[in-house]
Order: sequence, then C-alpha cells, then structure tokens
Amino acid sequence: MFFIALLKSRFVGTVLIIINIVMSAVLRIIVMAIKQLPPAPLYWSTQPVFSGNYEEHYVNIYIKPWHRMGPYLIGIFLGYYLATTDVLVERTRPLTLMLAGWALTILLSFFAIFGLWPVLQGWNWPLYYFFYGAVHRTAFALSGAWLIYACHTDNGGYLNRFLKAKFFIPLSSLSYNIYLWHMPWIYALFTLLPFPITYRSHFPLFVLTTIALVLSCLVAFIFSLMAEIPAINLEKILLNPSLRQQRKNLPFSPVPTNEMDTVNAFQSAYKVDKEECWK
Repeated sequence: MFFIALLKSRFVGTVLIIINIVMSAVLRIIVMAIKQLPPAPLYWSTQPVFSGNYEEHYVNIYIKPWHRMGPYLIGIFLGYYLATTDVLVERTRPLTLMLAGWALTILLSFFAIFGLWPVLQGWNWPLYYFFYGAVHRTAFALSGAWLIYACHTDNGGYLNRFLKAKFFIPLSSLSYNIYLWHMPWIYALFTLLPFPITYRSHFPLFVLTTIALVLSCLVAFIFSLMAEIPAINLEKILLNPSLRQQRKNLPFSPVPTNEMDTVNAFQSAYKVDKEECWK
C-alpha cells in the first residue's frame, strides 16, 4: 500500500507514511499507560516505576507489528527515495546539510541507545518514559537510514570505505538469515537464567551475546546454503532471460566425451554459479 501510494504521488505517500509513524507511536503510549509497561523490555531488572513485567511488554507491544511500524516505513521510504533519485545530484548536496545530517544522526543514536538510563535508575519520569518508549526505535531507524543514504551517495567518508570492505560481503549475504535466527537463540539462552538476571560485571553479558551471535551466524550459513542461495539463483534463472541464454552458451558440451571435458564442465558451471551467488 505504501509503495503504491509513493508511486502514485510522492507527497501523498510521504504524508501517509508520516501519519502511520505518528499513529504507531501514539498507540505505544496508550498501551504503556494502560498496562503500566516500561518503554523497553527490561528482562535484567525489576523496576519500581512500572507494574508490568517483561513478558507483558513482549506480548502487548514487542510482537505487535503496528507498534513497530516506524522503522519499517522509514526503510520503505528510503528504498523508494534511493531508487528514484539521481545519485549524482545527491553527491552535490551542500556541506552544511551533510554535517547537520551527521550531527542529528549521532544525537538520535545516542538517544536510542543510552536514553534508557533513567529507567534503569528507577527515576520517576513518566512523561519521558512515554516519549522514549514511543520513538526510540524510530529514532534509531532514522540514524541508520541516514548512514545508508550517506554511504550510497558517497558522502560517508572513511566510514563508507570501511563498510564497503570485501570481508563484509559474506556477512551481508547472511544478514537476513541472521536476523531471522538471532531471536530464538537469545530467548533460549535467557530462559536458562533465573529472573531477574543479575550481572556482577560486563563479562557475562558479553559471553551471552557472543554465543548468541556465533550460533545465529552458523545456523544462518547453513540455511543460506540450503534454501536462500538456491532460491535466489532459481529466481534469477526463471526471471532473467539473458541469464538463461548465458547458461545455454556455456563453453562445454552437454555430454562430456572424456575426463578432461567433465572437469572443464564442472569448473565452468561452478564459476558461473559462484559469480551469480554473490551478486
């Protein structure tokens, strides 16, 4: 619906996206007020300010798509904007505009990550908690969107060079599967610990997150080989006529006549599959 609205009219689509982001934030505030829920899942502590617990927050807010619509809509608009805008024009934006964008990105990231500090201290700031709970994910999504925009338009500087490093290519291919599998591992690890979770230092939390990350990457790698990469290649073959023609013109005969022909056939097929796999 949002893509269709943007394609019909950028103004109408943008207004529709903004309205839905605001409505999503308002709904979060309403649920937080009625259920007395904290602004974020607090599975490591119990707070005297709120009567709701972690499980209630998970059921009433965390898994509801209409409460998490902000980042999704920001991603839709960013993808549409980058696909319909001339990159050469974006590279000539004024320096002051780019500096303002980076400054705002840093502030939004800082707010989204460290804005939970008053909650952890148990300070009685209900209005701030409602505001933080309503917008912190959207704020973090905006900072991420600016980072993507800046790197896509070559305004990211050294950060852009680092993120374009070749060793990130395999990880980028696994990113979606890692996203799908990280949550089950996190919950599996936390269910083994008593609630509320008490950390006497940063090291136990570091160990838990490292284990969850490694397990997520391993499972993501397996499922990418089993399902995602074959499905992507099959889609390219079915929907790309030029690729089908390219495979027909591979430099080997359909029936190898000797051992060397068989080796050359497998090498040629592997080269094409490898190039298409990482595109």
